[in-house]
Amino acid sequence: MIEQVSADFLIAVVIIAMGFVTYITRISGFLLIRYVTLSPLIHKVLETIPGTILIAIIAPAVFSGFAETLTAGLIILLFRFLPMIVTLGIGIATVAGLRLALIQMGIENTW
Repeated sequence: MIEQVSADFLIAVVIIAMGFVTYITRISGFLLIRYVTLSPLIHKVLETIPGTILIAIIAPAVFSGFAETLTAGLIILLFRFLPMIVTLGIGIATVAGLRLALIQMGIENTW
């Protein structure tokens, strides 16, 4: 006779398996790169990947509404003169304040 396995157990097994596969894929890059000689061009390309991924994540959000676009412009200006953590705090406060102001005025925050 086959016993039924609870859904909670199966969910836990799937989560653990996904975590293991994620860990293996991340660590395999570090392990395999030891055996590869990188040209200076490839090395530069690999160094720029984190920044390009960040831009790919942020860019759609920047153009999703009026408050976000206005805040992005402000952040670009402030980033040249202030530390990153200060700029981040000002950006968060600005987008929250603009969203609240737009809601209070009854204006929809979309383009």
